[in-house]
Amino acid sequence: MSPVLTLSRRKALGVVAAMFAMAGHSTRAAGPAGTELEDEPMPRRALAATAGPPVIPTFIRLRDANGTYCAITMEEYLKGVVPSEMPASWSIEALKAQAVAARTYATAYHATHGYICMTTACQAWDPTRRHANSSAAVDATAGELMTYQGGTIWAYYSSTCGGQSTTSPDQASVYCQAVRCWRDQTGNGRSPLDLSSESAAAAFWSASAPPESLCSISPSYRYSWAITRADQESIINQYLPGYTSVSPRYSAGQLGELTEVAVLARNSSGRATSIRASGTGGSWTLSGDTAIRGIFRISASASSQRSANLILTHERNGTLTRVLGQGGGFGHGIGLCQYGAKGMADRGYDYQTILRQYYSNIAIVRASAARSVISPSRRFYFPLIGQPALASDPLCTTQ
Repeated sequence: MSPVLTLSRRKALGVVAAMFAMAGHSTRAAGPAGTELEDEPMPRRALAATAGPPVIPTFIRLRDANGTYCAITMEEYLKGVVPSEMPASWSIEALKAQAVAARTYATAYHATHGYICMTTACQAWDPTRRHANSSAAVDATAGELMTYQGGTIWAYYSSTCGGQSTTSPDQASVYCQAVRCWRDQTGNGRSPLDLSSESAAAAFWSASAPPESLCSISPSYRYSWAITRADQESIINQYLPGYTSVSPRYSAGQLGELTEVAVLARNSSGRATSIRASGTGGSWTLSGDTAIRGIFRISASASSQRSANLILTHERNGTLTRVLGQGGGFGHGIGLCQYGAKGMADRGYDYQTILRQYYSNIAIVRASAARSVISPSRRFYFPLIGQPALASDPLCTTQ
């Protein structure tokens, strides 16, 4: 679980920990000041289906990019996370769903690693974004977590699923399952479609006739792009050498003149899982969500493509002249769809119904807070008196 802006990011995400490399995420995604949530690949995979019993740490240990730490209570921490991952202007029920997802993800991450980072690589935390609306959502759900078979889940989330989420590739798959981003008045419509074939994926991700969806209000619900052969070659030569998920390994210049880029395989939700790039110098196969998004930029200096929910065609004039793409969604598409949460809240659904739409087989419980935080090494961490790690939030005291 990266707001919607960079809305996790998700984290990635949120939630991030999977495909997240997914984030991923991915977490993830976050950025309330904008109009589009961004999502980052998730940095860690869930090491187990759940991360221990539902016990909320009294203090969250935050790690800054410079390696320093500070400690802050969980609820105060969330008041800097929720408005960083979702616009505070959104409906209170969407904000409540985000608060529970962010609390759950932080609890699982902290129980596993003994700390959590401050950026969209984990969950975005920016105390300068604190807002009365998002703080009210945190307070209204204080202590609430999602569990699976008694353990705290890895509550991944991302900006926009594009109409259908995808199953987590790690052990979180038992509760982060693919679902349609839709439900009718009877509550039906959640069951996912099989989009593993090229024809089904092309029909679903087409920008010309997208299906009705709870997240269709997202500016990234559908989009298209076109890029010249020369620019696509430049992107491949710049980025493909850096990916270890390419076979055989690639060195810049080996491609020669690009002749085709094609989707070789998709998962059941229609996300491309394997891509082949062919040129006069040979063919290379690339897998992995992050890598696939990385070679479909609109230019060599642009960001990675928003999602691996994509279909590809070509323009030719004797030889390949342009690569054309269409896609849907923003981020890894696992767990909570943030724009889908907004769509449900705007239709009058409450936050618990929203969470149960995107997470399967879960319970929503009110957990107790631990009196101390224990890291995997069994050391105790307490907030220490000292100068604040960030001048913007004196509640986070250095360690």
